[in-house]
Amino acid sequence: MQHSLSNMNPLFIGALLAVCLSNSVLGKASPWDQQHLALLSKVTELERIVKELQQHQSLEIRTDKDELSRQARQAELSNVRYDGGESGFYVTMDKPQEVETKMPLKFDDVVTNIGGAYDTQTGIYTAPVTGTYMFALNAVCAARNFLHLAIYKNNAPAFKVICDDLKGEIQHQGGGTTILRLQRGDRIYVTMMFPLGTVGEVRGNGMTSFSGYLLKEL
Repeated sequence: MQHSLSNMNPLFIGALLAVCLSNSVLGKASPWDQQHLALLSKVTELERIVKELQQHQSLEIRTDKDELSRQARQAELSNVRYDGGESGFYVTMDKPQEVETKMPLKFDDVVTNIGGAYDTQTGIYTAPVTGTYMFALNAVCAARNFLHLAIYKNNAPAFKVICDDLKGEIQHQGGGTTILRLQRGDRIYVTMMFPLGTVGEVRGNGMTSFSGYLLKEL
């Protein structure tokens, strides 16, 4: 029966190698020991080469992802108008909307969008310039909903809000404001952090809102 050397247990290979080396030191090395020493040496070298190839491939994949991300940001920035003046937005939820974990909330009523940096199709605000920004979020959750929302900066939460109406007794809301230092191309949006893998609902009629404004360009 043939066995794949790549599937051999590393501990077994190490033990076998130790036995062969021990026999060699004691002068008891047989042709079988010598053959397996040579074979195990080749296996070790092949494993080293495979590991290097895997690391190289992983690096190439990360590089490709970084490049795609950079190109996507450049595409977003190409749609943002900024002439050195103002940049800001104020959007609300006209109709009730379901919100999923880690999916940007899309506000359907755009009251103000100076410079067009807020994308109504994605729900994402792209910073047109490096600077200091202010953002505000107010959320009203539907009856018997528990929503842990957040304003995200790129892929990490920057400001968190809880809206708890699990008992369904009154209309609960949560909100506040935050000031963030952003680099040109940073992406800001609202999404649900928790509960994971679930869907919640936020109220409309202008009660749920999101806004942002460039305070100072740096």
